Amino acid sequence: MRVPTYTKQTGLTNKTGATAFSVRANPGALSAGLSGLATLAGAAETYMVNEVKERRQTELTQKENEYKLKLQELQVEMSQTDPTIVMQGDKKNGILSFDERAREIRNNLGLKIDSKIVRKRFNASATQEAFQERISVMQDARNREIDKNKATKLESAELLFKDVTQGSGNKKTNALAKLFGGVDVNTQLPITGIFDEMASRGLITDTQALQYTQKYKQRIDKSDSRNRLIQADKAGDPAQAAQLIQDLGNPANFANMTQEDRDTALKQAVDMEQALRKRQLAGLEKQERLDKKAQTKRHDTTTRNMLGAIQKFKADPTTANKAALPTLIDITDALLADQIDDTQAKLLTALVNDEDADRRDPNLIIDIFQKIGDAQDADEVIKQTKRIVPNMGTGGTIPLDDALKLQRYADSKLTKTRQSDDVKFYGDQLNDLTGQTAFRISGIGLGQDEIERQLDAADTYRQLVLDPDNPVDPKDAYQQVAEQFFRAKKDDLNFLAPASFLQNHFEGATPDTWTREMVDNARLSITNNRNMSQLEKSLEYETLDLIIDRIAVADAARVPGDPQDGDEPTGNWFTNFFNSGNNPSLRDRKRSIRNPE
Repeated sequence: MRVPTYTKQTGLTNKTGATAFSVRANPGALSAGLSGLATLAGAAETYMVNEVKERRQTELTQKENEYKLKLQELQVEMSQTDPTIVMQGDKKNGILSFDERAREIRNNLGLKIDSKIVRKRFNASATQEAFQERISVMQDARNREIDKNKATKLESAELLFKDVTQGSGNKKTNALAKLFGGVDVNTQLPITGIFDEMASRGLITDTQALQYTQKYKQRIDKSDSRNRLIQADKAGDPAQAAQLIQDLGNPANFANMTQEDRDTALKQAVDMEQALRKRQLAGLEKQERLDKKAQTKRHDTTTRNMLGAIQKFKADPTTANKAALPTLIDITDALLADQIDDTQAKLLTALVNDEDADRRDPNLIIDIFQKIGDAQDADEVIKQTKRIVPNMGTGGTIPLDDALKLQRYADSKLTKTRQSDDVKFYGDQLNDLTGQTAFRISGIGLGQDEIERQLDAADTYRQLVLDPDNPVDPKDAYQQVAEQFFRAKKDDLNFLAPASFLQNHFEGATPDTWTREMVDNARLSITNNRNMSQLEKSLEYETLDLIIDRIAVADAARVPGDPQDGDEPTGNWFTNFFNSGNNPSLRDRKRSIRNPE
């Protein structure tokens, strides 16, 4: 390629100052340059315009999106807000409605937009967006408002239902009118039924109002039937259940009840009638038992009081005690008033006439005593007390004094006193000690003397601990009787030995050498002993009487030729005594005092 070269056209000059160009400018060329600049400027302007537009659109889009997001959050909040607040707000408490909240959000976002054009466009689009969102929010609020009002009205309907089914009189009548329409009892003004009112307010449809009406009428009939069943049950009256059965069988009654409910109610009424008739029969039987029990208790209490008065008079025949003594008229009046029965009346009459038991059977008495102690419940105790009265009076074997002691022991057992527990405990200990327990179990292995000695021990213990005036502590009675029992066993006595403090009168002597003088001295010691109860003295006197009888039998058993003082005996004293046991006087004496058959 050939590179052009520049050739200088003019030479240097020595001229200075302004000099006119010799070359003329081209006007066209100049115009073309200006045109290019204009084009360039126009393009720049267009670019700037588009840039501004884009920036404005972007900002608008951002604010619109931000508004939509906040509006969605507001919608969620409004869905959990009271419908009235959503629609109207609460000016009193400064709470804004949905519209006010949406407008507030829009304004806050608009204030952050510098461009008036963008702000104007944003306000326009936000208003449109809020309007669209408002439709959904207000519809939700309206639905919830309807549900709320519907729930309130249905709650009112349930309260009216209770007034109908549980109330009576005007209260029930007005409740029916408010439920289904009618006239107010008090004002005589017409009342629109609650379900019709709900339909008129748009809370439910007319169809739903009809359905609710029918449903509640069915419930009322069902409830009425059930209430009558409950009333029959409470009254325990099978006739009421029978009447309900009859009414349920008539379709005119309980007209709104479904057939299924009617069949169910009918079956329940039939079952109830049968159950009530059984209950009624059982109740009559129970009442008879209660009446009988009350009668027995009444008879026993009266009898016991009269027996106590008789016994108190016999023990201490003072004027005061005589005044409390029941008369034959008192006994007759008590019988007529059903305070005692015939058997008790005969017994009381006999005792008033001083006709106590002909003899005393300690075996029977002790058996009742021990079985009362062994009783596990009140029925077993009462069972034993029933054995007392038939064995009292003429021809009986339980004297009045023993009967009252047994009854007192039974009373203490029924009330579960500590004393009754101790009586049983030490009584059992004594039976074990004397061998009575083993004998009661086996019934063999004991001689007659041992049996009588055991019997005397048990009977004496019982009398001591059951003494009505001065009962001996069961432990002390046990120790006292046990000591007497072992000395009796040592001396071959078939009854308890005298009390320990009397032993000085028999010191160094054996039963075969006891004398009447020793007995008389012992008797005097008993009389002068101020620490002994009257019962204890009586028991010791009986023991001394038995000793006297023994001495008499021994004396009678001596035959001519028997060794005299200083001679060697030719036989055993106890053998002679035992062989003389057929002596009627001794046997009868023992039976009448301690050990009768």
